[in-house]
Amino acid sequence: MTPEIKLRDRGEAAKLLGMTLAANARHDRVSTGKIALLRALLASADGTATIDDATTDLAESFGDGGKWRGTVCRTLAMAQLIERVGVEKSERPSRHRGYVTRWQLVDRRRAGLLLTGLVAAMDSRLSTAAELAKSEATPGATGAASVQQSFPQFKEGIPDG
Repeated sequence: MTPEIKLRDRGEAAKLLGMTLAANARHDRVSTGKIALLRALLASADGTATIDDATTDLAESFGDGGKWRGTVCRTLAMAQLIERVGVEKSERPSRHRGYVTRWQLVDRRRAGLLLTGLVAAMDSRLSTAAELAKSEATPGATGAASVQQSFPQFKEGIPDG
């Protein structure tokens, strides 16, 4: 193995570790990112899209750096739902016209099933959180401390970023 390949492998391993750590810290963002990308791919006439196509506001930069976004594409590619078909320059100003990958849908049926499952799981988490908030609002409903008591910074709701 040449020294260049060893360096490349070390760089790839470091990138994968960083993406994994970022994704683990932002699980819900990765899930919503997958939903958005799958929707963009399924809505596209040719079944292709970039992560920019799955971004609501291209002018907005991510307060957390958005490192978790790479995991959105990587996990869908590893599941063989999408494949890389090209690269282009990003439209997001915060990316400074850096390259993004254009992905093509490989299996429309499986993508639709995954999308349905992700949306259902997100709906379930949201309704569970709403039920928890409702039970905490009822005095005496539980002997445990509420989220608002334990974490006063969340008094107005959980912050976005």
